[in-house]
Amino acid sequence: LAAGSWQVAVRLSQQEDSVGAFGLQRGLVVPETRLAVSDLVTGEASSPTRWPGDGIGFPLNTLGAWPRGGTIELYYEVHGLADGTSYRASLAVTPQRGATRDGIRVASTDQATGVLTRVHKQLQLGKLPAGAYWLAVTIEEGGRTVTTRRAIIVAAP
Repeated sequence: LAAGSWQVAVRLSQQEDSVGAFGLQRGLVVPETRLAVSDLVTGEASSPTRWPGDGIGFPLNTLGAWPRGGTIELYYEVHGLADGTSYRASLAVTPQRGATRDGIRVASTDQATGVLTRVHKQLQLGKLPAGAYWLAVTIEEGGRTVTTRRAIIVAAP
């Protein structure tokens, strides 16, 4: 959403259900210069289910599980940076339980393409053992830091 004050409404219904459910949030304020990162959309290249939101049909992984040694397709958006601004993006996969040193950490320096920067990356799971993990993306720029995360599963073959 662009900067400003917004009202967001959601209506849910089933085929012949005339009532359904309705939710309304008034007074949602999106600040002008705030650094933010969206939720993570995760996928798998071989998925037949495609999300059109990235403009090219991002391959969703609706179960949130990847085979050991698999590759996570990752989509997120960085908000609040001017076109051409360099920022650091760190991706981390850490066990939900146990030692956090047992995981994957990858960092890169990227450039914003405008106030809204769409990012598509791949993350190889390598030799991570089967289990429950946190996948986190941290964006850093000019002393500001934002992080978002979601749960993933690495499944045994």
